[in-house]
Amino acid sequence: TVSGLDRYGLRQNLFVTARDSGPLADDPTPIIQARGALPPAPLDREPYRKLAAEMNELLSIWNDSRPDHEPEVVAIDLQLSHGLRVVGRIGDVRPTGLCRIEPRALRASQLLAHWMDLLALAATGRVTTLASCGFDGDGQLELRLGTIDPQAATGHLQSLVDLYFEGQRRPLKFLPSLGAKFVEFLGSAKPLAPDAALAKCNGILNDDYHIAREKEDVWFAPLLAPDDHPLGDDAATSELCRIALTVIQPMLSTLEKVNKEDWLAAVAVAGGTPS
Repeated sequence: TVSGLDRYGLRQNLFVTARDSGPLADDPTPIIQARGALPPAPLDREPYRKLAAEMNELLSIWNDSRPDHEPEVVAIDLQLSHGLRVVGRIGDVRPTGLCRIEPRALRASQLLAHWMDLLALAATGRVTTLASCGFDGDGQLELRLGTIDPQAATGHLQSLVDLYFEGQRRPLKFLPSLGAKFVEFLGSAKPLAPDAALAKCNGILNDDYHIAREKEDVWFAPLLAPDDHPLGDDAATSELCRIALTVIQPMLSTLEKVNKEDWLAAVAVAGGTPS
């Protein structure tokens, strides 16, 4: 097997190779084998072929969504309430928004970074689209697409800034991954009530057979209550639930999962070159 960290590194390296040299071959090269991330030959062939197939599919998306013209860099200088300013620069801006393609899992924390760029760009006064592409937990392509107007973007950005300053005063009992699970439980095929969704999140942390990554997070774990309700037992007062509903819920409801054809069509409108 290939560890999560090695898989991440291989995806990054293989995608760079594919972009530079074209589709990857079915078998690993001696250079890839020498890196030591794969099992020894011949056991390396199967995990490598899976990763190569993922990167070749991502390469197809990359090629089909390349813009006709060089994307621009937009300077951000926003005045929020309480005299706060948000300044910076956002790159890879196309005529109607952002296109982010990454050779890694599109987890909530990665999507949140793109979401913040979307909010800042839209808050400058333009209706903006984000097309984000990565992988789900099973290695399948995950394509998300969403558009937001300046007023809504400014409101969400203000909420994020407020939470940032709250987190400067004291540690917040929140991680994007758990927040996403809470929101997904609320909106599943059989939706759970908030308290039941919180109980499911507590259950993830209490599972001694499959240790959750969040439980081993060196910054987050010390905040957990030492009982059966590490995140609290009341969704109305749980910090995780409050922040998830403020940050993660609008993000996931705006950036919906779409199929490849709809995603590429949206990117083509934004200045890409469809196949």
